Amino acid sequence: MENINPNSKSDSKYENCNYIYFNYFKAKLNINNINLKKIKTINAHNHCIYSISLFPSGNFVSVSGDKTIKIWDENFQIIQIIKKAHDYSIIYVKVKNENNFLTCSFENCIKFWNKEKENNFILKYIINKAHNDIINEIIFFSNGNFISCSSDKSLKLWEEIEKNKYQINTILTHSNWIKAILYLEDKNILISSARDGTKFWNINNYECIKYINENESTSCGTLCRINEDNIFVGGYFIIKIISIKDLKIIKKIKNKFWCHGLCFIKNISIIVNAGNKDIRIYNSNNLQLIQCINNAHKDNINGLCILNNGNIISYSYDETINVWSF
Repeated sequence: MENINPNSKSDSKYENCNYIYFNYFKAKLNINNINLKKIKTINAHNHCIYSISLFPSGNFVSVSGDKTIKIWDENFQIIQIIKKAHDYSIIYVKVKNENNFLTCSFENCIKFWNKEKENNFILKYIINKAHNDIINEIIFFSNGNFISCSSDKSLKLWEEIEKNKYQINTILTHSNWIKAILYLEDKNILISSARDGTKFWNINNYECIKYINENESTSCGTLCRINEDNIFVGGYFIIKIISIKDLKIIKKIKNKFWCHGLCFIKNISIIVNAGNKDIRIYNSNNLQLIQCINNAHKDNINGLCILNNGNIISYSYDETINVWSF
C-alpha cells in the first residue's frame, strides 16, 4: 500500500505511514454506514500487476510481470509506457518525488528513473544485485537515503554519495524473509516485519530495541500507522495492533486471508484490508468487521492505494486496476 498525505506540510511525521486525511469525510461518511463500491475497472497490463506507487500530483506508476512501466494521470489516462524496462517481471515500484521513482525486478536489481527528456522518464542509474532475493519494500528518507527489505532476510540502508548514486551504509538482518518496513520519523524508529516476527530499530544507531518473536504462520505482515500510539500489522490470517509506546501486541483477531494491501483512513477510523480476492473493512478502534467485499477481483489482490480525491484503487494478478469509492 502506498501513502499519499495531502497535508504533508503540517503532518510530516506521517510521511512514511499508510495514512490519509480528507476533510470532506466528516460531512459524507459515518463509520456505521460505510459502503465501498466499485466504480471502474481498468485493463491495465498484459500480466500480473505487482505494484503501484503514487506521485504527489495524483498521477501514479504501475509495474507488471509484462516487464513494462506505465505512468498514469489521475483520470487513468496513460502518460507514458516504458517497454522492456527490466529483463524479468517488475515486482516493485516506489516514487521518490514528482520527478523520480525506482523499480525492482526478479533479477534483484534497482533501477532509478528520472523525468528529463520531453518530460518523460528515462533510466538514470542501476544498482545491480542489490539483494540476493526479491526486494519487497523500500522507504526513502528526506535526505535522499533509502532502506530496502528483501526475502534474503536483510535490510539495507543505502546512502546517496552523489545525486542518484548510492552505496550500502548499514545491513540489518532477520532470520527469515522480510515482508515490510515502516519508518516512524517522530519516534526515530524503524519497524521491520518478517516471518520470524517484528523488530524495532533505533534509527540513530540501528540497534534492535525490541524483537517480538512470533510463529511464522501468523507474522510477516503489511504495516501501517493508525494513530499516535499504535501500528497495524496484517499478516497470515491474523491482524493485530502493536503499541508504539510499549512495543508489544495489544490486540489481535483472525483474518480471512494473508494481507497484501492495507490503508488507514483517519477521519472515519477505518482500515481497508485486501488479500486473496477480497477486501475487508475494519473499525480501527475495536477491529470489528464493517464490510466484506468478496471477489473484489477475479484473482489475488496485490495491493491498495488511496488517490488524492479519496477513491481507493486495488490491483491484482488479474491484470486489472479496480477503482472504489465510498
